Amino acid sequence: MAEDSYTEKEKLLLRKHELEWQNLKARRDLEAVRREGLISLGEITAAFGPDPFEVETAKLKESQSRELLALVKEKLGIPEDAEPKLPVEKSEGRKSETLKTRKALKKAYFSKFPQAMIIDVCWAARQHRREWDRWIKGEIKNGSKPDRIFRSVLTGNKAPSEIRPEERPKEWK
Repeated sequence: MAEDSYTEKEKLLLRKHELEWQNLKARRDLEAVRREGLISLGEITAAFGPDPFEVETAKLKESQSRELLALVKEKLGIPEDAEPKLPVEKSEGRKSETLKTRKALKKAYFSKFPQAMIIDVCWAARQHRREWDRWIKGEIKNGSKPDRIFRSVLTGNKAPSEIRPEERPKEWK
């Protein structure tokens, strides 16, 4: 089909799609460059503007957080303008704080479910025992996939067999 046979509206639509495709390709190229550390995310944003989806998501999360905080303050009888004050020991590092938190989660969970074993928690979390060992030592970063999964299992009110009902193989580690 020759380009002359397109109507004016079709030509505009084709041009729009072509420009969107070029923008997408440029963003992918810049993302690849950014991953290699050659330019920063700020430079990408300056070139193309912020991603509209990310902006909307951030606004939604912020408004939900504010609403939840207001509700909690109301339930606890805390004044609206009060700021939370969390005690922080400055002498200890972030890793020791992480270790304390993880060990406290472990202790609380195993006191709630004394028949559970570490290997059962690993099976429920779909993680191997060596990941548990690394997690409990603090070698795995906060927010990583194993961290999130272990925390969800340990903070849940379910036994490992309720989380993952399939029977664990005898030699699984």
